Amino acid sequence: MTVTLERPATTRPEGNGGGPARRAVTRWAWRMFKREWRQQALVLILLVVAMAATIVGLGLASNTAHLKADPTFGTANTILSLPGSDPNLASDIGVVQSRFGVTDVMAHQTISVPGSVATIDLRAQNPHGAYGAVTLRLNSGTYPTRSGEVAVTSGVANTFGLHLGSTWSEGGRSLLVVGTVENPLDLLDQFALVAPGQLDAPEQVTILVNAKPKDLPSFNLGGLGGLNVSSRGSGNQTGSEALILVLGSLALLFVSLMGVAGFTVTAHRRLRALGMLGALGATDRHVRLVMLANGAAVGGTAALAGALVGLAAWMALVPTLQSAVEHRIDR
Repeated sequence: MTVTLERPATTRPEGNGGGPARRAVTRWAWRMFKREWRQQALVLILLVVAMAATIVGLGLASNTAHLKADPTFGTANTILSLPGSDPNLASDIGVVQSRFGVTDVMAHQTISVPGSVATIDLRAQNPHGAYGAVTLRLNSGTYPTRSGEVAVTSGVANTFGLHLGSTWSEGGRSLLVVGTVENPLDLLDQFALVAPGQLDAPEQVTILVNAKPKDLPSFNLGGLGGLNVSSRGSGNQTGSEALILVLGSLALLFVSLMGVAGFTVTAHRRLRALGMLGALGATDRHVRLVMLANGAAVGGTAALAGALVGLAAWMALVPTLQSAVEHRIDR
């Protein structure tokens, strides 16, 4: 009698292998990326350049023209100007302060430059004023705090040959240069700064206030002689913010399209390897995981390198950009 033992037919296990299979496929994709990085160098370089250009471009778009304050108004929205010849100057300033509350008072005197038609503004200003503090920046030395002290901008120092510790003879009095300053919102603004109250005969007094538009007409009828009102309004940044949003979206879309094109080329070059992987039992989900893992490796590497390159380029570009737009830029 013959006995025949039938072996059960080999069946392919159901499922996709679970976590171990996914980890194995991911490790295989990472090894493929490390082995084929030269073939993917073009994609990496393009993504790095696109990411760096996006960072620098958004920095340029948001800092070229946008200022958080006005070079003249500071953070105020209205300037009230009174002539220095006003016989009731002190009382008129008191009226403005009582009407609008917080104010920032500056006194101005025009100084002629010998041999030139240019003039320089000698101003008495509180460097820590409520509205005008953003229009002052100390570059070296100290702010003037007492009579006989002055701080000058680089242009004034070059014009009159001044430096820290030197004496400036102006209008019959000697002023000790104790610091160098600038208007960070307008690098073309050349002026000399003295302590508040140190201009005996100012030609003009400006008062920075935050006033509601409805309050200005009635205040103009108050009878203050020679009062001049200038207003810049609240401003509307919606347009510039929308432009930056559009530029950022287009830049990210450009990066995405480059990534899609690069990964499509990579997938075509890996058809044989992917076919071999499928022949070994990998499911469609595993094949997709291979491409996702490869995309994550390439994209993550390019994003990190592009961010570093973009930030380095931005840091190096800021000084040149400041000279072009004539105002300081916070890196």
